[in-house]
Amino acid sequence: MGRLVILLRAVAALAGWYFARKKGYNPLLWGLLCGIVPPLAIALPFFPSKKASADARKCPSCSRPVPPLDTVCRHCGRALPIELVKCNRCGAYGPDRESCSQCNAPMKNH
Repeated sequence: MGRLVILLRAVAALAGWYFARKKGYNPLLWGLLCGIVPPLAIALPFFPSKKASADARKCPSCSRPVPPLDTVCRHCGRALPIELVKCNRCGAYGPDRESCSQCNAPMKNH
């Protein structure tokens, strides 16, 4: 019985370490916590990720990551300001999109 408990705690600690690393949390701390309290290893995959995707921007109100095409923050519900970028070809300013609205040149070099 004692070996089974030790094995269960070791597996929970490894799972906690793995999921914490993937989600952007401290893997050593979460590995330890999951080794002490194994049910945390089951709950950890459902925690929100701290890692923001490469295309996401931060909401000015709640600082959480927001996908680039969203106009309202999914977390706090506040309207997001439109970010204007300068076209490298014609110099016009417009919303951050795939192509310039004036000359249709690609704008994905930022």
